[in-house]
Amino acid sequence: MRADQSSEHPSLSILIRINSASPIDVPMLQAPILIIGAGTWGASTALHLSRRGYTNVTVLDAYHQPSAISAGNDVNKIVSFTNRSEADPPAEDDPNFVNKTFFAALTRGFQHDPVFKPHFHNVGNITSAFSPGGLKHIGRRDRGGDIVELNDPEDFRKAFPSGILTGPLPGWKGYWKKTGAGWVHARKALVSAITEAKRLGVTFIGGDPEGKVVRLLFSSDTEPRDIVGAETADGKQHFASKVILAAGANADQFLDFKKQLRPTAWTLAHIRMSPEEAKAYRNLPVLFNADQGFFIEPDEEKHELKICDEHPGYCNWVAIFEPF
Repeated sequence: MRADQSSEHPSLSILIRINSASPIDVPMLQAPILIIGAGTWGASTALHLSRRGYTNVTVLDAYHQPSAISAGNDVNKIVSFTNRSEADPPAEDDPNFVNKTFFAALTRGFQHDPVFKPHFHNVGNITSAFSPGGLKHIGRRDRGGDIVELNDPEDFRKAFPSGILTGPLPGWKGYWKKTGAGWVHARKALVSAITEAKRLGVTFIGGDPEGKVVRLLFSSDTEPRDIVGAETADGKQHFASKVILAAGANADQFLDFKKQLRPTAWTLAHIRMSPEEAKAYRNLPVLFNADQGFFIEPDEEKHELKICDEHPGYCNWVAIFEPF
């Protein structure tokens, strides 16, 4: 990784390399790879590298797995599968190539991969809105599959058991994707990926100071300088032939991303329900409204109903003096 490396479509180049069917040299498979961050991206990258035969992969994180600050360390995440056939991949010059490729991989993983499939809840997804802007937004989505149009409040109420939706729902319109959509138990999927990566030989170093990266290590004999490793809070230096930065919002601590990263906090509520209440809400479709928010059925362990108000989020801005 170059210190000044940039690309108009960096994810595109990564996906092209990952999807390549070319054979990999044995020395390359044995070369050390260092991943900084054990959240969704770091754990997934470690898993798929190990599945491809890389035998010297190390993951560093300031927290023990699963990382306490990973966005993936959550009860549930909404998911909807693509209807694109694997025999019909998007063209590489397609402006939505990255998005379509990600959705194809997500669909394949949660439908067929034993690491991820058990954590998908195929309960369906209702997407709705009531404002002109919201209705236009949901209309652009690739619906596909088993779709039912919902044109008035009564249509929405009929999609749920009696007594679940009791509000007036003025002006609500949308559609109900009955299959190939729902939610994923994100924390369990994350733990499953980490567990499988460990089984395949990946080394995870977590906690402060052993796993907390304090700075990147740069070469002194190349121009531009290469990133050759990282130093952790205990003073140990970890060197690698490839360094993958998967630190999420913390990545800006290590490289200058020119203000392209914006860590944002969203407001959520988790309501603990009684076993009887949780049973009444079991297997409900996810209800998402682009103007107001969403709720997801209670999880099977804590019986917590998740609600989000679809607020644009909060940022903790820090002023940094930049001299002229």
